[in-house]
Amino acid sequence: MCRTCRNACYVRGRSASQEMLFCNELPSKVEPLRYEAISCSKYDDARKPDLDTLKQIAWRIDTDKKTGRIGFISPKDWVERGGSKYDD
Repeated sequence: MCRTCRNACYVRGRSASQEMLFCNELPSKVEPLRYEAISCSKYDDARKPDLDTLKQIAWRIDTDKKTGRIGFISPKDWVERGGSKYDD
């Protein structure tokens, strides 16, 4: 599970036995973990985009103030109209 977690940090030496695992979500970030987890409440799958990335590519629902029409607006157009890339 840790191998695919965004919070994991592996430090490897020259041999296979020289490997340490650190978790950035645990209070003691300086001590290596003794084992990989099989279940974790702080697991964040690094193979999937994080929330900030999804917000940057999301199309917004917008209302045209002149016509009252409702529709989708691309992220690029949203920023050009004065919106932020990170608006919720």
